[in-house]
Amino acid sequence: MTRGPSLSPASLPLGWMLAVLCLLAAVLLGGLPATAVDSFRLASPAAGTSLDGTFTIEVVVDPSDGEIIERVEAQLAGPTNRVFQLNRVDGPGLDGEQRWALQVDPLGQQPMHNGRHRLVVRPVPAAGDPPAFEGHEVVLAVPVEGQLVAAPTGEDATVVALTWDPVDLPDFLAYRIQRRPDTDDSLWRTVARFDDPAVRDTTDEVASPGAYLYRLVVVRSDGSDGEVVGFSRPRGVRADPADPGTFDPPAEPDDRPSVEPTPTPQPGGPIGRPGNDDVAQDPGPAETGTATVTPEPSRPRPVTVPAPAPAPAAPAPPAVVPLDDGVFEPLLPIGPTETALELTETETALLDGSIRPGGSEAILTTDEEEGRRRQLVLASATGLLLVVVAGHLRRYLSVGSRR
Repeated sequence: MTRGPSLSPASLPLGWMLAVLCLLAAVLLGGLPATAVDSFRLASPAAGTSLDGTFTIEVVVDPSDGEIIERVEAQLAGPTNRVFQLNRVDGPGLDGEQRWALQVDPLGQQPMHNGRHRLVVRPVPAAGDPPAFEGHEVVLAVPVEGQLVAAPTGEDATVVALTWDPVDLPDFLAYRIQRRPDTDDSLWRTVARFDDPAVRDTTDEVASPGAYLYRLVVVRSDGSDGEVVGFSRPRGVRADPADPGTFDPPAEPDDRPSVEPTPTPQPGGPIGRPGNDDVAQDPGPAETGTATVTPEPSRPRPVTVPAPAPAPAAPAPPAVVPLDDGVFEPLLPIGPTETALELTETETALLDGSIRPGGSEAILTTDEEEGRRRQLVLASATGLLLVVVAGHLRRYLSVGSRR
């Protein structure tokens, strides 16, 4: 029977021998090392939670027997990136679990953006490597409640001065000033809007004296195309010259219906006409906690129509100037007459073409005058001829006498 080759310790590779020796040493020393953390979980906030204010990050850690958890880290990633270190909560938990927590204010010294974020956590043991981060998504949708001060001003107390503290937000969109009469069934109306976060005051003129409520709305982005709005506590104003002043109205829910034909924004200034509630405007995106309703019909206001200007007087007809005998005045048109118009001899000659104007006086062109002119020219020529003949005859006679 043929026997196969035998394996001797010298024939084994050196690496395999070292691995076998390490395994034997681990068994002799009490087995392989256990993991430092058996399990952990992000207990709060829950996955998909919409956070509208201060929230608490809570982590439950189940360390291995005898292991010490040095710290618990948390990371917030999204429009805002932050790193947190949680604190140990006193007292052991169920079956030796540990609770670590930290309270976070999204509007603290460095306000956070609204929008979707991913929150992940991990425990860090005193010895050994920490596990990978684990967590889930949460949504920040934190409104800002401003503080508004309102007071009547002006001689008739119908101009209301409004002031507030500016906000410093990374996702600021606008301030809105809303007003409504102090009645139970009235609706909020936006009377001014500012896109500059540094704006801190404005004025509003009411159409008629009375008691009104004002509130400041701080509008910020929700991280996408929507808005997150915060409302200040309403302030009461008596815009009445008979009894001007302010008052504190009772608290009311923020979801009171409001008319939101919001005026068109102008950076750094009010838009529309402050104090005019009847300007038709686009509603824009719906606000959080605000119902959009059909605007109530506006009250008719008296309109003064100016009286038409009097029509200009008709021009007087031209005066009729009578024609004197022998005078032709250049004043036309000549008024109508019931008697036949009698022309002078000169006027008749001008009309039939027998005379023609020459400068400032007329030149006669009749046949009689033409004959006279011819006779004058013939007589002048005959006289000149006689003078020439007489001159030649005299010269001839003088020459003959000398000879």
